[in-house]
Amino acid sequence: MLDTTKPPLKPAGLDITEPQSTPAPPAGGGLFSRLAGATLNYGIGGILPQLISFLLIPLYTAFLSPADYGILELASTLGATTVILMRCGVPGALTLYYFDFGERSALTDYVTTIARAVNVTSIAVGLLILAIAPWTIAPWMELPWYPFVILVVAIQLLSSNSDLQRRLIQAREQSAYSAKLSLAFSLSNIALAVLFVAGFRWGAVGMLLAQLCCAAVFFVQAQRYLRPNLGGRFRRDMLRSSFNYGLGILPSHLLTTMSPLLTRVILTQVDSLAAVGLFALATRMASPLTGVLVTAFNMAYLPLYFSIRKEATESGLLQLAATSRHVWLAALFCFLGVALLGPPAIVLMTPDRYHDAAPLVPILCMGFLAQTLHTLLGPDIFYAKRTWLVPIVTGSSLATTLVAAAMLAPSHGAVGIAWATSFGSIAGMITAVYFSLQTVSVPHDWWGLIRAGGATVVVFVGGYWAGGSLPWQQAAAGAAALVVFPILLWLARDRAIRETWQHGRALVTRNLGRWI
Repeated sequence: MLDTTKPPLKPAGLDITEPQSTPAPPAGGGLFSRLAGATLNYGIGGILPQLISFLLIPLYTAFLSPADYGILELASTLGATTVILMRCGVPGALTLYYFDFGERSALTDYVTTIARAVNVTSIAVGLLILAIAPWTIAPWMELPWYPFVILVVAIQLLSSNSDLQRRLIQAREQSAYSAKLSLAFSLSNIALAVLFVAGFRWGAVGMLLAQLCCAAVFFVQAQRYLRPNLGGRFRRDMLRSSFNYGLGILPSHLLTTMSPLLTRVILTQVDSLAAVGLFALATRMASPLTGVLVTAFNMAYLPLYFSIRKEATESGLLQLAATSRHVWLAALFCFLGVALLGPPAIVLMTPDRYHDAAPLVPILCMGFLAQTLHTLLGPDIFYAKRTWLVPIVTGSSLATTLVAAAMLAPSHGAVGIAWATSFGSIAGMITAVYFSLQTVSVPHDWWGLIRAGGATVVVFVGGYWAGGSLPWQQAAAGAAALVVFPILLWLARDRAIRETWQHGRALVTRNLGRWI
């Protein structure tokens, strides 16, 4: 029996006089092929710069102390919370309501309305934060008002256009353009950061100045992209509906960003800025998974999920189940790679003062698996527009994180914060999946998903204990574990690994036929 909710109703107050139509999905292979291509495009803009930043870790750690890394981590988490308050959740409505408007004149009115509202709220919130920061942010976070808080607010003000552009690109499934844009931004930022930090010796200030320069340049670029859709009328009815949607998810986004901010503040209070810096380095090592890959997959997956759910067919739900199997398999493989190879990489690439960051990497990678399941199994909350549930999901994650941090940080420092972060991700995932499964029944291969996860635990434990004490031994054991993992799944007759093998063999056969 197919169990789905009804398609969402037209938002109240929106006057759409032209016939509605959903943009046709791009031609090509099946859902997994489209998803893999879009995720690659969204992710390559982050993965390549992350690779370059990874190779530059010896340079950064030579010129930046752990305390400098701690300052940058506090500035980053403060910026993430600041941008949520500035935008009021409104840009997120664009991704969903785009499918109601399509590429018609109503979209121009909508983008014009949203852009003006976002600029006003961003300026107002930015000025408020600057006014109260000397008595709130500076003493609690040990982050000086001048120049760090000023730089953080300026960077987020200049990123308003880029936020809207990113949402519109996501809705239009222009993933290739997104990849080019992300690469240009990230590579420019890296080049300026190297110049300011290694060349001018400006330390943490230089890193933030590099971000500010890039934000200013790409503010202009985003304005040019949005220009065709900025000549419409300002419509209060559109703004009202978008604010209703945005305010529904604003508490969730705010709680999500408050979690890392508060845990860093706790770590600063119970330990030091240097401990925050060690945690930041471990986070950077895990960020290709927890930051880039999850974000890229989420951007690629949501438009496809909304499109399939709107069709409400049995074959579409079967496609979602098959895609989940393959994505989960890829996520487990990536987890093993970073969790086992990341720690020896830190030891080999950084000075001794940073080596205590190595044990944090596998703990943080556990949160990546929870985030992947959250994206795969929990998006129906957004499709059904039950955004009032989202704060409950993020609230459970935040509460779990803070309770665990309060219990573990005083005695275990950065290690305790790492465990608290992963526990919070797991709690949020469980809550989101529970609520989503109440509205839609996707025929997942639950036993297969669990079995693959169990095999990952076995391989990780074996690779960890076989690694020895020397970093090259740990790297060799990690590489061997990556070979053992698919073999173990094959012997266990895992459906996903066998389907992957069949698809890969068919692809090679087709290409060989063309070449011959």
